[in-house]
Amino acid sequence: TLRSQPPTLPTDFYSKTSELLLKSSRSLLKAEPITETRESLYRNVEDCCVHKHSQALYTSLQDLISEHCRTHILPSLQSFISSQNFTLSSLSSASSASTQAPLFLSLLTQLWSSHLSSTTSLRSIYLYLDRSWVLNQPTLPCLTTLCLNSFSTYVLTPPLLNLTVKSLVHLCLLRWSGDSIDLNLLLSVRKILSTLNKYDGEFMREYLAVVGSYFKHEGTRRSSELNVKEYLKYVEGRFAQMDNEASIYLDATSKGLVVKMLETNLIEPNLNYILGGFETVVDEKYACKGLFNMVGRVEGYEVMREAVGKWVKGKCGNIIKAEKEPISSLVTFRSSVDSTWRTCFNSYEGFKTTIKSSFEESLNLDGRSNAEAMAKYVDTLQKNRKKTEGELEKELKDVMTLFRYLQDKDVFEEFYKNLLSKRLLGDKSSSVDLERFFISELKTECGSGYTGKIEGMFKDMALSDDITSNYYAHVNDKFGDSADTAVKMKLWVLTTGYWPSEKNLELILPTELQVHQRRFETYYDDKYQGRRVEWKHNLATCEVEFKLPKKSGEVYKRSLDVSCQQALTLCCFNSPESLSGLTVSSLCKSTGIDLPSMIGIIKSLAHGKQVDKSNTTRVLKKLTKKSDSTPQAKEPKGTLTILPTDLYVPNVDFKNSRARLKILNVSNRREEDTLLSQKAHDSIFRDRQHQIDAACIRIMKARKFMSHSSLVGEIMEQLKFKAENADIKKRIESLIEREYMERGEERGAYNYLA
Repeated sequence: TLRSQPPTLPTDFYSKTSELLLKSSRSLLKAEPITETRESLYRNVEDCCVHKHSQALYTSLQDLISEHCRTHILPSLQSFISSQNFTLSSLSSASSASTQAPLFLSLLTQLWSSHLSSTTSLRSIYLYLDRSWVLNQPTLPCLTTLCLNSFSTYVLTPPLLNLTVKSLVHLCLLRWSGDSIDLNLLLSVRKILSTLNKYDGEFMREYLAVVGSYFKHEGTRRSSELNVKEYLKYVEGRFAQMDNEASIYLDATSKGLVVKMLETNLIEPNLNYILGGFETVVDEKYACKGLFNMVGRVEGYEVMREAVGKWVKGKCGNIIKAEKEPISSLVTFRSSVDSTWRTCFNSYEGFKTTIKSSFEESLNLDGRSNAEAMAKYVDTLQKNRKKTEGELEKELKDVMTLFRYLQDKDVFEEFYKNLLSKRLLGDKSSSVDLERFFISELKTECGSGYTGKIEGMFKDMALSDDITSNYYAHVNDKFGDSADTAVKMKLWVLTTGYWPSEKNLELILPTELQVHQRRFETYYDDKYQGRRVEWKHNLATCEVEFKLPKKSGEVYKRSLDVSCQQALTLCCFNSPESLSGLTVSSLCKSTGIDLPSMIGIIKSLAHGKQVDKSNTTRVLKKLTKKSDSTPQAKEPKGTLTILPTDLYVPNVDFKNSRARLKILNVSNRREEDTLLSQKAHDSIFRDRQHQIDAACIRIMKARKFMSHSSLVGEIMEQLKFKAENADIKKRIESLIEREYMERGEERGAYNYLA
C-alpha cells in the first residue's frame, strides 16, 4: 500500500503564523478589533502544536501578556494615582479618602474586568495549546492562571496591593460607620483579591486590625455613654449589620473571624460593665435573652453565674427584710426566676445550680424564721376558700420548691403540725384532698418518717368519727328514752405523740356535759382497756343558741360559734340572777377559768368590734353605777380596763344580720404568737438534742474510739439540720457526764463505754 507523504511546511511557517497570532492576541488584550476570524486563529494554533511549536508559542504568549500588564494596565493605575495625588496618606483624610478611594477601586475593577474578558478570548483561541500541551506540563500554569498571575505580578505590585487593600478596608470602615458606600464595588474588589489569593492574607490581616481597632474605641466610648440596655441594643445592631451587609462583601470563610473580632472588641472588654447592669434588664425577657446570648459568645457564663447569684440573693434578702410574711413574695419571685431561666437562659444547667444555691443561702441565713413563715403561709393557703382547688394545688407545689431549699425542715414540721391541728379540729381546711396532697409531697421529699405523726393525725380524725357514732349508739341502747341527748357532743380522740401537747384546763362544765363526759369515760374504758382519757377543753368549740325575749313577745334567736370557755361563760347568764349582773370574779368561780383568761373572754363577748349597732357581736354589756347607785347599762369609752368587780349582763340591744356568727377570742395576738413560737422552738431544741445524742452514740458504738474533730464531722453528716459546733460539743459533754462515753488518753479523743 502506497502512503502519501505529509505536506511539507514552508520554512517560515512558524515565524509568520506566530507573528499573526501574537498580533491578534495583542489586539484582543487591548480590546481592539482583529482582521482574522477566531476559527482561523484556532487552526493556526493547532497547526503550531501539531508541528512541535507548542513551547515556543506558550513562551511568546506569556511574554505578550506580561508586557500588556506592564505597559498598559499598570500605567493606567499609575496615571490615576499621579493625577489625583492619591497615596496612603490620603486615606487619613476622611474627605479625600471617601472620594478618591472609590474612584481608584472603580478603575481597578474596570481594568480587571477588561483583563478577564481578554483572558477568556485568548483561551478560546489557544484552547488546543492549553489542552494538548500545557495540560501535560505539571510545572506550567494553564492560560487562565497565566493571565491572573501576570495581573498579580505586574499590576498589583506590593505598593499598589497595599494601596488597594487599605482603600478597600477604609471603605469597609466607612460602611461600618454608617456612610453610604457602594456594596457592589466592595464585592467586586473583594472578588479580585480572592481570585488572586490576596484576600485571606493581606486583606484580612489589615481588615481585622483596622476595623478591630475602630470597634475597640467604639465599645469604650459607647459603654461610657449608654446604659446597659442601650449598649446591648447597639451591639446586637452591629452583629445584625455584619449578617446583613458584611456577608455580602466579605467572603463566607471569613465570617467567623469578623464575628470573633466583634466579640473581642465589643463584648469581652466590657463584660463586667454589661453584667453590672444585669438587674436593669432581667425583667425584660427580650433584653435578658439578648444579654445571655451575648455573654455566651465570649464563653462568659461562669462570670454571668456570679451576677445571677448576686441578683437572686439580693432580691431574696430584700423580700425577707421588707415583708412580715415573705413567703408569698418569695414564691412569686421563684416562679419568675424559673420562667426567666427557661425562656431567657435556654434552661442552661449551670444557671439552675446557681439559682438553687442562691435560694438555699438566702432562705437559710435565718432558716428558723423562714421555716416558721413557710408553715404559716401553707396554713393560709389551706384555709383559703375563695380560690379553686387547682389554683391552690399549684401554689402548694410552688411552696414545695422553696421547702426543698430549707435546711431547718424540722422547724417547718413543728409549726406545720401545730397549725394543721388547729385546722383539723376547727374544721378550717378548705379541702381535705389538698391537705393530703401536700402531705404526700412532704412524704416524697422527706420520707415516711417525716410525715408519720402528721398522717397519724388524719387517722385519729377518721377514727374519731367512728368512735362518736358508736358511742351514741351505745348510749341509746343502754339508756333508751332516759338518755339525755339534748346536748350533742362531737368527740375527737387524739393520740398522744401525734398531736401538739396542750395543757389540761380544770373547767367546771354544765351538768349536761358532765353527764356525757362520765358516760364516755365509762364507755371508752370498757372498750379500750388500759387507755387513759385526758380532756383538752381548750381545744373544744361549741355552738350556743342565743335567745333574747323582746317586748313584743317574740324571741330573737342567733347561733353563736364560740370556744368552750366562751360557752361556759355564756351559760352562766341563763340564771335569773344574771339579769342584775355578774361580776368577773364570780364568772371565774362558776367556770373555773383563771382571771387573765376570763378578761380576754369578756373582751370578746362584750367589747368586740362592731360595724354599727345593728350589726354587732357584743352579746354582753357592762353595767356602770350612777351616783344614786342605780345599775344602768352603758357602753364603755376610752381605754378599756376590766376589773374583777365589773358587772356584766346580757345585751338586750344585740342585733346581727347573720343567723350564725363566730365570736373570736380577743387576746394579745402578738404575745400569743410569741408564746406559741417559743413553745415550738423549745420543742425543736429538745428534739435536736436527742438527735445529736443518738447520732453520737451510733457513731461511737461503731468506732469505739474517735478524735473530737472526726466525731463532730460525722455527726454533722448524719444530722438533717444545720448544727453548730458549740451545740455538738455540749451534747458530747452531756454524754460524758451520763457515762455513755469518756475522754481518751490522747488529747481531744473519746472512748465509747458499753
